[in-house]
Amino acid sequence: NLLTGILGNASLVLDSPDLIASDREKLEFVVTASERAADLTRQMLAYAGKGRYETRAVELSSLVRETADLMHTLLPKTVRVHTELADDLPWIEADPSQLQQVIMNLVINAGEAIGEPRSGTVSVHTRECTLGESDVAALDRGELAPGTYILLEVTDTGCGMTPEVLARIFDPFFTTKFTGRGLGLAAVLGIIKSHRGTIQVQTAVGQGSGFRVYLPATARAARPVSESAVPAPAADNVRVLVVDDEEVVRATTRAVLERRGLEALFAASGEEGLRLLTEHKDISVVLLDMMMPGMSGDEAFKRMREIRPDLPIIVSSGYGESQVMQYFLGSNVSAFIQKPYTSAALIQKIGGVVARSRAAV
Repeated sequence: NLLTGILGNASLVLDSPDLIASDREKLEFVVTASERAADLTRQMLAYAGKGRYETRAVELSSLVRETADLMHTLLPKTVRVHTELADDLPWIEADPSQLQQVIMNLVINAGEAIGEPRSGTVSVHTRECTLGESDVAALDRGELAPGTYILLEVTDTGCGMTPEVLARIFDPFFTTKFTGRGLGLAAVLGIIKSHRGTIQVQTAVGQGSGFRVYLPATARAARPVSESAVPAPAADNVRVLVVDDEEVVRATTRAVLERRGLEALFAASGEEGLRLLTEHKDISVVLLDMMMPGMSGDEAFKRMREIRPDLPIIVSSGYGESQVMQYFLGSNVSAFIQKPYTSAALIQKIGGVVARSRAAV
C-alpha cells in the first residue's frame, strides 16, 4: 500500500508535460526504485511459500536477473555471487514465483555451505542443452523425455557434503543447520517435479557442491504479449467507486482519477462501499481492495453483485492474481490489478473494463 502511494504519485507527476528534464530524471529514478522494491516484495513472498501455481512462458535468464537483488540481500557479505546467464534462451512453461523460490533456496543453501566468516563464491549459470535417451535414463530413471532443456546450475565453494548427508538432503524436515525451515530442498524438488524437470547434485567434502536443474523447453515460440494500450475512458458518464481502507491508496487514486477528469467516490471499508453503491445508482465501475478489516473484499464483492449483478468490479491486492482469485471461484471478476501500480496501469485497467461493459450493452 505504501508503494502504491509512492509509485502512483511519482508516475502521475511524470505525466505532466511541463516537467523539466532534471526533475523528470529524478522521478524516473523514483519509479524504477519503487518497481524494484515491489519486485523484491513479490520475490520474498515467493520465497516464503506464499506464491500460487500459475504457469506462463518464462525466460529463465531474465528471471534470475530479476532475483539478483534479493540474492545479494540474503547472502553473507563475505559471499560473492557470480552469474553467467545465456541470452535468448528458449522459453519454459513455468510459474515464475515458484521458480524464484527454487532459485533462492539453492542460492541461500549454497551461501550457507560457505558460511560466515569464511569468504567464497556462489555461481549461477543458465544455458540450453539437449538430453538424449542415455542422458534422460541417467538423470531421472527414464521419467523425462529426450529433447531440449534449459539448465539452471548453482555451485558453491563451500564445505561439500558427505554421502550420508547427500542421501537425505531432499527429505522433508532434514537439515544440517540449527536454524532454517528444513523444507527448503524438499520444496525445491517438489516444484521441479511439478514442472516436469529434474535435479542433479554433485558434491565432495571440502570441494563444494553443485545443483543442476533441468527444465523442458516449451514448444510454444511466442513470448508473452503485454496488454495493448487501452485508451482512458471518456470522462462523460463515468463514476468510479474506490473501496480501500488505506488512506494513502485512496489519496493516490483520487489524484490519478481527477487528473483524467473522472468522477470518483471513496469508501474506507466494505460497509461504506455498499452504502455508497446503494445511494448512487450511476456508479460505472468499482475498484475494490481485497484485504480490509471488518467486511473483507470477497464478502463486499458478493454483496455488491447482489445489488448490481452487471456492475464491473476490479479487484486489487498486493498478492498475486492466482492467489487472490481463489476467493472468487465461480464469480465474475471483471479484472484484477496488483499493487503497487502506476497511474497509467490503473487508467488502462479502468478503461478496458468500462469499454467491455459498454460494448456488452
